[in-house]
Amino acid sequence: MIISRSVRLATLGALAITIAATAAQARDNNWYIGLRGGTVFPDDRRFFSTGATSPDFNTTARQGWAAAARLGYDFGRLRTEIDVGYHQTRLRSVELLATTPLGTAGNYAGADGRMRNLTVMGNALFDIINSDGFSLSAGAGAGAARINAHNIRLAPNAGVFLDDSDWVFAWNALAGARVALGPGVDLAVDYRYLRPNRARLVDISGQGVTNRSNSHTILVGLNFNFGEQREAPIVSEPVAPPPMVQPAPEPLPPAPPPP
Repeated sequence: MIISRSVRLATLGALAITIAATAAQARDNNWYIGLRGGTVFPDDRRFFSTGATSPDFNTTARQGWAAAARLGYDFGRLRTEIDVGYHQTRLRSVELLATTPLGTAGNYAGADGRMRNLTVMGNALFDIINSDGFSLSAGAGAGAARINAHNIRLAPNAGVFLDDSDWVFAWNALAGARVALGPGVDLAVDYRYLRPNRARLVDISGQGVTNRSNSHTILVGLNFNFGEQREAPIVSEPVAPPPMVQPAPEPLPPAPPPP
């Protein structure tokens, strides 16, 4: 019974080590697809108006949600990928910095509206740690972002004063970690700082408004690795050691002769 338990523990340990090593090998020199979901933390925003009757204003926003899909190639330490992402946040407040026909200067805590960002980025990441079953990476990328100010208003029942979008250049900084779950699947956790160029929007009155929409995002998801190396090798069952052979009993001494 003791030998049987030892064999089972050894088998499980060997299988876990083999899966982790194979999963790490499956990343290198192979394509992968990443799917992510998470939370976005927006910076406070300042909107600058170019018109005489529209004020500059500041906004704060609640935490929002984010999603992303990636197609990449893993060269080993270096990875390159195309990333398509989306996130949105809902406004918490709008502060008008001047009194205009839009409203009196001051803070409007019941403001309504959403900021939506769609991004298409090309990223490069370097694996600082690339051991069996675990990797830690950092990188950066650049591309385009569509900044959309959707139905911005001073109160839920007030009229919309800004509803427009603009495509701008954007760059991002990235960091993340991956843990192997199997020969072709990794659990991934990522951080992203996004900094788009200033978007140029037009409000309802036809006057220009400019804005920069920076954000911080935490994403969690899976990477699916593809390639010939992604199948785990078959682990042979360890052979149990032969049972110990008991030595033959020593012969009894001859009985003494009868008197």
